[in-house]
Amino acid sequence: ALHFIALTTFTRIHLNMTDWNIKASQVSLRTVNPIRDIVDQIDFTAINKDLELIKLSIGDPTVYGNLPTHEVVTSALSKSGESAKWNGYMDAVGAPAAREAVVRDAATLGMHVTEKDIVLGSGASHALMMAIIALADSGDNILLPRPGFSLYVTLCGYHGVEVRTYDLLPEKSWEANIDTMAALVDGRTRALLINNPSNPTGAVYSEQHLRDLVTFAHQHKLPIIADEIYSKLVFEGTNFCSVASVAASLKTEPVVPVLHIGGLAKNYLVPGWRLGWLIFNDPSDLLSQIREGVRKLATLIVGPNAVVQGALSDILRDVPSAWHREVAQLLSRNAAVCMEELDQIPELSPIAPQGAMYLMVRIKIDKLRGIDDDVAFANALLREKSVLILPGQVFGTAPEYFRVVVCGSEEQLREAFTRMREFCAARST
Repeated sequence: ALHFIALTTFTRIHLNMTDWNIKASQVSLRTVNPIRDIVDQIDFTAINKDLELIKLSIGDPTVYGNLPTHEVVTSALSKSGESAKWNGYMDAVGAPAAREAVVRDAATLGMHVTEKDIVLGSGASHALMMAIIALADSGDNILLPRPGFSLYVTLCGYHGVEVRTYDLLPEKSWEANIDTMAALVDGRTRALLINNPSNPTGAVYSEQHLRDLVTFAHQHKLPIIADEIYSKLVFEGTNFCSVASVAASLKTEPVVPVLHIGGLAKNYLVPGWRLGWLIFNDPSDLLSQIREGVRKLATLIVGPNAVVQGALSDILRDVPSAWHREVAQLLSRNAAVCMEELDQIPELSPIAPQGAMYLMVRIKIDKLRGIDDDVAFANALLREKSVLILPGQVFGTAPEYFRVVVCGSEEQLREAFTRMREFCAARST
């Protein structure tokens, strides 16, 4: 009898379990980061253990040990935490004092906005997400740069927004190929995204090129999402112009609306603090519905980190501009080292950056035995020389580019390129 009861109970439980049908949502399954698709093809188990691993792949300036944030930044955070005034919930769009701090900072970039134009997010990526979701429904499309930051594609895919890419031209320092962009636009195109300074190319656009892009947006009645998270990391001899200031200067009727994306992460070397912002530059009041949509989206996380918001006013006001210049100069020197070393490798062709913390390198595939594309190059380089780079396909390029992060020390960079030169020489045709 006991055996029968136990068997019956097991059968009932088993049947109940097979009746369950738990499936992942379509939204979650269509969320894909191109980095994972490509990086998963790299064999990290085959690293040359005789050489110390050098990573030229990580876009986090804190991991290399030579780029600390300014002491004002850390002391401001301590002051905010110790005050106990920032332990509770703030407004979903951000605390008024923090938004006022962003208003003052935006003025230095030529933006004329008020606190009501600012929405804080949990990092610039969250600000980007709110902008994209507020502008586009599933089935709509947005124009993205190629090569471009892979998260743009992830955010669009998550929301069912079609990605249409416009090409950046390496022979023109990665300027956009505006001549071919009109063919991408149709009745469901909702925005043009511009990333300046650029990840992954390190390009910084001239005022004239930005004027041309804004003119294109005006002709096609498109708002612009301007990802300017690297705005203070511009190399000497190059000027940064915000898209919003350029749009305002054109004095078109109406003025092209610009959703500026900024944050602490890269300009202040604290990407883990997760505080970014979206700024509505909309003097012709074309984005009233989008503003309401973003405000509602902000309530999904009930606002970003309050303690960091409490530190924001001190950070944006008190970190000296000289420090930003020093950081940019260090990155510029590192980029020069990269260019010097790469120019000595006949099988590679680097494109000089003007800002941010990256540069792109073209692989002359026909000059390297046993290398079919950028993924094969990255795999073999890691396996033989313990140098890790990101294949360009991560950013949408043709399979003959890779990205280099220029944040490491000069010693690390020179060692990495010495190994790369040996690697290419051994495979040169």
